[in-house]
Amino acid sequence: MSKEAGFNLVELMIVIAIMAILAAIAIPSYSHYINKSRAISAVVLTEPVRTEVTEYAIMHNGDLSSVDNASLSLPSSDLINGSKDVTSIIIQGQGGGVADVTAMLSDNLGSLTWVGTYKNGSMQWDCTYPAGEEIAHYAPQGCESAG
Repeated sequence: MSKEAGFNLVELMIVIAIMAILAAIAIPSYSHYINKSRAISAVVLTEPVRTEVTEYAIMHNGDLSSVDNASLSLPSSDLINGSKDVTSIIIQGQGGGVADVTAMLSDNLGSLTWVGTYKNGSMQWDCTYPAGEEIAHYAPQGCESAG
């Protein structure tokens, strides 16, 4: 009489249940990690852009009314080249020594906007995001809701 080896149905069901529990924990954690990394990618990609806007402000005595992607020769497509996390980076002068640098994140997470204000020969940058958008859960430290 030979003894059959292998798993019975109950053992397989227990293994599947354990895998389901682990997946239920791991998938949301992984998703949170990915979305947080997208927000950090926006910070990294906009840093040189903010430096360019600061240099523009210094060279134009704080007049940021006409600063944009075209005036700095920084097309959005070039700024995000190779990035899967950020879909566009838009530079927009507001006048009165204020300019915005907005990064749109992929997967409809929302946007992060750095508002630069020129005062006394230097720029002060503040990070904001629209209230109620998904990005609120993943925004980097120091970013605050605009609403």
